Amino acid sequence: EHRLRLLGLLHSTLRDPPFFQLSPAPGPVEDDHLPFLQRGVPVLHLIPTPFPHTWHTLEDTEANLHPPTVEDLSRILVVFVAEFLKL
Repeated sequence: EHRLRLLGLLHSTLRDPPFFQLSPAPGPVEDDHLPFLQRGVPVLHLIPTPFPHTWHTLEDTEANLHPPTVEDLSRILVVFVAEFLKL
């Protein structure tokens, strides 16, 4: 994330808080990933904290997404996967 920001490849800048911070989870999160965990499937659970006010409500729709943030997260995850797989 930091390298992508330095290279100007994200909408967010170095002045913005990082998307990913190493910090303990605020507690167990009950969400749609639990059935996978219960069956032994590894899960990478990405969710903002604090939870958005629309989380798990009828307003939890595409209309409440922020396109520049979605693009930044997509770029970060593409680079992460490429580096992890040594592509």
